[in-house]
Amino acid sequence: VNHGIRQKKVCYIGSVTKARGIIENVRAARQAGVILLLAGAYSPPSLRDELSRMEEWKGVEEAGFLRRDEVVRVMGQCMAGLVTLHGYQSYKESLPIKMFEYMAAGLPVIASRFPLWKNIIENNHCGICVDPDSIEEIASAIRYLAENPLKAEDMGSNGRRAFIHQYNWEAEFPGLLRLYQHMSDTNKSPR
Repeated sequence: VNHGIRQKKVCYIGSVTKARGIIENVRAARQAGVILLLAGAYSPPSLRDELSRMEEWKGVEEAGFLRRDEVVRVMGQCMAGLVTLHGYQSYKESLPIKMFEYMAAGLPVIASRFPLWKNIIENNHCGICVDPDSIEEIASAIRYLAENPLKAEDMGSNGRRAFIHQYNWEAEFPGLLRLYQHMSDTNKSPR
């Protein structure tokens, strides 16, 4: 991926909600001096009006709801992807598709410091984990990537490599097949 064309933009792609950190992301991107490229539907729809009244909103570029091919194009303009969901238990134990989409696109990930996510991101050196409630930590991570484009490019390449070799259906399928085979064999044993 040629990061030379990447701009001083970070993206958030997905359902735009307070619980997924939109307010912190808007403020952090502005504080870091980059554009937040936002793609997705607001939930509730009235959230857009609330956000647009924020002083930091002038640093947001809205892309609306995108088709798959448009998502790829938008990610190609950005230097990092944000997945800074708040610390709800259901989020802490999830594996967000968004994180893997950013990795697949060769984008460094700025993600919530949940143990499961931290393990994936730090073991693969593909991003920075932050406290999702800390505008300062999110802004600091964005600034670090903006000021260190070669490090950002390395992280993006590492994420892409990890996605290709570990975190995709083709990579997971043989293990799943073995599990099913084992379960099937176990169930055939004499009773």
